[in-house]
Amino acid sequence: MLYTVGLLSLVALVLVPPPVRWPLAALWPAAAWLLWARPDDRPAHTPYLLMGITGVSLLIIGHAVVLAIAQGSPEPYASTMWGIGNWLLGIAAMVAMGIFAYILRFVFWDRQTPLFGGRETAHDVIAQIKRQ
Repeated sequence: MLYTVGLLSLVALVLVPPPVRWPLAALWPAAAWLLWARPDDRPAHTPYLLMGITGVSLLIIGHAVVLAIAQGSPEPYASTMWGIGNWLLGIAAMVAMGIFAYILRFVFWDRQTPLFGGRETAHDVIAQIKRQ
């Protein structure tokens, strides 16, 4: 699964227009940073992050396919297909911003992260409950 998502994101990075490429290239390092910062929550975060990266990649691939179809279409259809392709690219950018907001929420805004004085692991919580 991880290799499929990685391959899809690489294909999408090749097909996306250059101004959008760098923000989308930051999705993998940001996701890896969240998984590093919250090791006890990996089962909760990993599927959501992989689904988001897959969704962005599929929208970008759809954008490239629609623009390729638009190049061989007659004029009224070509402009419609071009508009649909731009909508797909815009939706991909919005989904990517949503993923970044999700990552920032869990890394910066939660006061229990390593950036704000450490995080208790599940083992520490269980040990505290046993002591009580």
